[in-house]
Amino acid sequence: MSRYFIGICPRPCPAAGQSRETSKAFADYAAYVTRHLGDKVHHWMTTNEFTCFTDAGYKEGRFAPGLKLPPAGVNQVRHHGILAHGLGVQAIRANTPSGTQVGLAENASVYVPVIETPEHIEAARKATRDGNAPFLATLMEGKYPQAT
Repeated sequence: MSRYFIGICPRPCPAAGQSRETSKAFADYAAYVTRHLGDKVHHWMTTNEFTCFTDAGYKEGRFAPGLKLPPAGVNQVRHHGILAHGLGVQAIRANTPSGTQVGLAENASVYVPVIETPEHIEAARKATRDGNAPFLATLMEGKYPQAT
């Protein structure tokens, strides 16, 4: 299995996540790599832990590039991360044999009911969906979640 979580900028570029061009550059890189390795590797992951490079890097400032953007800016970075994943999946599928598996590595939050009643099970299901909404729900449902 190969997982490419890369910095596609050859020098520090703190605005990379804020640019749609970075998503396109990631897809170009995925295409390049899979043209050269696609016949040898049959399991690919495009990104590793969206929250680490989006929220930790652009919202909280804990990881590179160390920015603390307002909510609209963070959502734009999240959008570009999701876009990079989608474009990367397309590039990988275009350059690999049929049957190649493509996904992502996400650190999802899972909520478990303390009491197994229908009400608590439904609350845990809703919390799991909402807690992962910025990335996984968006990818799986094809739309951004409504603000609650």
